[in-house]
Amino acid sequence: MKYLKSDFDERNLTKREDLQDYIEFRAANDKWIHPFCNECTVSGIGIAGMVEKAVSQAAGFSIPDNDVEESQELEARLTNKLLLVFPEDFSFKAMSIRYTAFRDVLNRSGFEKSSTLEREVSKEKKGAMPPLLKGIIMSLGLSLNQEECNLLIRDEKVSAMKSAQYRIFRDKDVVEKLESYLTEEFPDFTYAGGHVNHEYLLFDYMLNATDQEESFRMMLEDLGVDADKLGTFKIGVQVSTSDVGNSSITFSPFYIMNGVKAFLAEPLKVPHLVSKDIYDIEECFPKIAAAIKESEDDIETLGNTPIHFPKKCVEGLVDELKLPKTESKDVQFDSDCTAMDVYFALFDVIQKAYANTGSLSALINNSERIAKLLKNVNRITVYDKE
Repeated sequence: MKYLKSDFDERNLTKREDLQDYIEFRAANDKWIHPFCNECTVSGIGIAGMVEKAVSQAAGFSIPDNDVEESQELEARLTNKLLLVFPEDFSFKAMSIRYTAFRDVLNRSGFEKSSTLEREVSKEKKGAMPPLLKGIIMSLGLSLNQEECNLLIRDEKVSAMKSAQYRIFRDKDVVEKLESYLTEEFPDFTYAGGHVNHEYLLFDYMLNATDQEESFRMMLEDLGVDADKLGTFKIGVQVSTSDVGNSSITFSPFYIMNGVKAFLAEPLKVPHLVSKDIYDIEECFPKIAAAIKESEDDIETLGNTPIHFPKKCVEGLVDELKLPKTESKDVQFDSDCTAMDVYFALFDVIQKAYANTGSLSALINNSERIAKLLKNVNRITVYDKE
């Protein structure tokens, strides 16, 4: 069964019921299996259309053509033309390798920095390696790796092939633990929507924390922020989880002002490492409120730092942080501008880019890069010149 119908499908989780449907589906249908790497091989689809076998000497098996499901061969043919063959329930199965798992397979086979294997189409004077040859080379690499791996089967494809050091966290467990905490500490919290694709699950909660919001509002009024913008001021927390993107559980406190969401602090992260467990995630929860409180000083510092050439600052930071350039060209500023206005404008840029491109991974990664400016105002002021 598939929740996402294609590799690049993205769905909105508008209501809390949508999020529940998703996490319940993943809990019921995702499958993690744990073969040894040298039990797995990669098979490439040849020019004639047959599924070719790249057989590992260590594993010593092959799969007849008629044992490969037609749907899996079709899926592979439409993407990277590669299938992973792995043991399951005392037999071997061949499944198409989703783009999210390709780099994992390269890592397990010892070719993590091979541009030749990564290249799917010929570029300039460098040709693309045929899928059959890729399969043979990657299979030889896998045959030399005796470690166990964590193989994720999701929506009828191999979505990840992680090392034995990878800790699996279920989205359902994270959501239940977080909402239990929010119920105690922010009893008026509300779900505010989310998105999911094959790289990330991202969703927001509005904390409806009257005291914290009022404290921020007073501080921003003292800094001269327009009252119309303050009328929409709200504080929340963004949650993102990923088995194949950043491979971490991330909590990012934010504020929304005039329709734009900006991080209040650098994200709190728990990586998917075997040394971590659900208790490490729970330890992050109290840090959310602490980060919101501590961020007032950082925002105040930005608000007290005058900027004379804000567009130059945006141009410089867009280049430095590798942010979208097209959307940054339309940024407008009032005559009296501060580093806080520049910081806020950068978030406006990346959210407009997300609306135009739909790249959830770019939105998440760009937000985290911008958030690092909070405690380093000099990275903004260095560009404040003609």
